[in-house]
Amino acid sequence: MKARYACLAGVLLALDCGSSAAHELAVDFILGGDSNPNRLADVFEVDTEAYTLGRVRFRHESAGTGFHYQIDGRNDLYTRDDEGVTNAANAEEIRLSVIGGFTWAPALAHGPANFTADIFYRRRDAIFVDRITGGVATFSGTMIDNRFDAEEAGFQLSGDVPLSAAANFLFSLRSFDKKYESYVELGLANLDYQQTRVNLGFEKQMGARTRVRTIIGTGTRRYVDRRAREEDGVLLADSDLEFTLFGVTGMLDIQLGDRWNWQVGAEVDQRKDNESGYYDLTEASAFSQLRYRNEHFVNFLFTAAYLNRELDNIDDNAIMTLEEEEKEKDGYRIGTELVRNVTDWLNYDVDLILGLNYESFGHDNLFYNYDRSQFYIGARWRAY
Repeated sequence: MKARYACLAGVLLALDCGSSAAHELAVDFILGGDSNPNRLADVFEVDTEAYTLGRVRFRHESAGTGFHYQIDGRNDLYTRDDEGVTNAANAEEIRLSVIGGFTWAPALAHGPANFTADIFYRRRDAIFVDRITGGVATFSGTMIDNRFDAEEAGFQLSGDVPLSAAANFLFSLRSFDKKYESYVELGLANLDYQQTRVNLGFEKQMGARTRVRTIIGTGTRRYVDRRAREEDGVLLADSDLEFTLFGVTGMLDIQLGDRWNWQVGAEVDQRKDNESGYYDLTEASAFSQLRYRNEHFVNFLFTAAYLNRELDNIDDNAIMTLEEEEKEKDGYRIGTELVRNVTDWLNYDVDLILGLNYESFGHDNLFYNYDRSQFYIGARWRAY
C-alpha cells in the first residue's frame, strides 16, 4: 500500500504547476496540560502532564473546477516522567494525512453543482496503553505497543447537486484499505480490512436562517484474514469475518444574527457481523456547536457531545481490549476555544489560541470509567 501512495504528494504538486489557484501553509504550535492522556481509570492516579502539539498543513484549492490537495502532519508529544508504565509519555501520537483530487463545478438550472473525486493516504502511530493494566500492552509476555498503529489508503467520490433554489441532494462513495501492525505470529487476530460505504443525503434551507441536513449511509467491512466468533466468544473455524454498517445523521444549522451560528444534531450507527452477532455494535450520539465571530478577528467556539457505544455481546475483558479499537463508553465531552487573529498587530497572519476540554465516561467495568481535562495555549501562523 505504501508503494502505491508514496508518490502522491509529488504527483499533486506536478499537477499544480502553473496554476493560479490559492495555496496556504499553516503551522500550529501548542503548549498545554493533560490530566489523563491514556484515558485510564481513576485507580491509576495519573498526574497531569505537560504536552506540546506541532502541526503543519499545506493545501491548495481551486475556485470552482480544478485540482486540490492537502498535506497534514501532526505530532502530540508528552513529557516523560519516572513514575512507571502509566506515565504520559506513552501517549505520544503522530498522524500524517495526504489527500488530493479534482473538483468539477458545472452550472445547473438551480445553481452550481459540485462533484469531487479524491484519493487519500493516512497513517497513525501511537504507543498502545492497555486500560486494564495501565501499562504498555503485552500478550504472552511480549510487548505489543504498536498494536493499533495503522495506515489507510483509498478513494472517495462525492457530489452536491441543487434540486431547487433551497434544496440540495448529497451523495458520497468512500472505499479504503486499512492495515495494522501485525502480531499474528503471537496468536492475535489480523485486524486488516477493506471497507466501502455509500451515503445519501438531503439538505434544505428552512427560512432565512435555518438549514436542515439528513444523511443515510450503508456499507460493508471485510477483514482480510480474521475469524468470526460464536456468541460465547469461541472462534469459528474457516469463517471470514464481515460487518454490515448502517447509519443515520440529522443536523440543524441555525444562523443567530450576523455573528452567532449554532449547529445541533444526532447520529445513530450500527454494525452487524455475518455470523452469530458477537461483534454487533450500536452507537448513538448527540452534538452541539456554538460559534461566534466578530469584525475584530475574534472567533469563539463551544462544543458539547454525548456518546453511548454498546458492544452487544462483547465483555470488555483483557483479551478483547487487544482486538477491538472501539471500546464501550457512555458519557460526554465539552470544549471551548478562543481564537484572536493578530494580523492587525503584526505584519504576519497569526492566530493566538486558548482552549479547554473536558470529558467524562462511565462503564460497568471499573477500568473504563475515566475523566480527562485539557488546557492549552498556542499560535497558528499562515502564509499564502
